[in-house]
Amino acid sequence: MKIHFAEDSVSKGVGETFTVSVNVDNARDVISAPFIVQYDPKLLTLDNVSAGKFWSAEGEEPLLIKNIQNEAGMANVRLSRKPGSTALAGSGTVLTLTFKTLAAGTATINGVNMTLNNVQNQVVGSGNPRVTVTIK
Repeated sequence: MKIHFAEDSVSKGVGETFTVSVNVDNARDVISAPFIVQYDPKLLTLDNVSAGKFWSAEGEEPLLIKNIQNEAGMANVRLSRKPGSTALAGSGTVLTLTFKTLAAGTATINGVNMTLNNVQNQVVGSGNPRVTVTIK
């Protein structure tokens, strides 16, 4: 099981909006996914967080709780299946993050202790993915 960003690096101009996707490969028994995302608030602002297609495999949208703190360059996100739903397995996009560039430089978007949890709230997968953003 692997948690990773779809891209290793992104190149954008100042003032551009872009998305990065958090993907999972070969996940099993997933019911929730708490995430912390960190980024440089001088270079990037996080405009939106949305659930990926991994969660809606059965046509049911997940519960999404997000706390975006752009002044600190951090977001806490929790995705989970609705109570009584079956656990998910497979590969796909777990989360899509929409950023906007603020200034020229090189920024890193870090996924900190990203985990996938089962019904018993035990960790069934984890990762610390990162993507480098070059802003011209």
